[in-house]
Amino acid sequence: MIDPEANPDEYAQASASPYYVGAVHESEFDNGKTLVTILGEKGCRKIGLEGWEPGDATFLGRWEGYKAGVEAWNAEHADDPITLLEPQYGRTTTDTGRQAAEAIIQANPDIDALIVAGGGGDTLLGAIAGIEAQGLTGKIAVVSTDFLPDLDVKLETGAMAAESGGHYADPFFAFLMVYNAIKGNYEVPTDGFYDMVFPYMFVASPEDYANYAQYFTGEELPYYADEITELAALDYDALAEACAKLSVEDVVARHAK
Repeated sequence: MIDPEANPDEYAQASASPYYVGAVHESEFDNGKTLVTILGEKGCRKIGLEGWEPGDATFLGRWEGYKAGVEAWNAEHADDPITLLEPQYGRTTTDTGRQAAEAIIQANPDIDALIVAGGGGDTLLGAIAGIEAQGLTGKIAVVSTDFLPDLDVKLETGAMAAESGGHYADPFFAFLMVYNAIKGNYEVPTDGFYDMVFPYMFVASPEDYANYAQYFTGEELPYYADEITELAALDYDALAEACAKLSVEDVVARHAK
């Protein structure tokens, strides 16, 4: 997504261009809110938070989601609230990620969950190692964003409680957005551009990951050929609606028919 404040010239050029159709991107706010809700449903009530770099826009968007998720949970469960700690920053290496996680645990030995906001995976791996070294694997539920290559193992051992990720929708719907515009399904505006938000995939169990792996990383695809043909005939609003519906559960339900 082109930031109108950080890149005003590029934003203006894209808005005026009949060739810049739009942007397909995830909602970090919804991502954060969903991860906190998953932790709440798993029984976690005191959650530590490890970011990577102070001021990072992606982390700030997720943090707003975490806080909104806690607020919504506490409004519905006044007698069983969640506490979200202020973030500590683990930078982008395994060593600094581990140090930050250990510092959070030392200062708050009663936490039952840790959100590692991201950082390319190394920060998360360091945090997991720090938790394991203290014999707390499975006792502190860990969630993060961007799938680890061995996420199935991490879920089975309890090293991870849930993770969001999966960017199939990003290039797939970006292609369809352009293709459908070329086909004349909708006009490309010259006073703005389309803004399509896709959902992260969420996996919170080995079963979830098995379904994700089957349809998003193997030979099978989230959409059959006839479904792709139908998507290629949609106007923008219908295409954006289809994009927003994509999830592991959605694919399993469609393919089970």
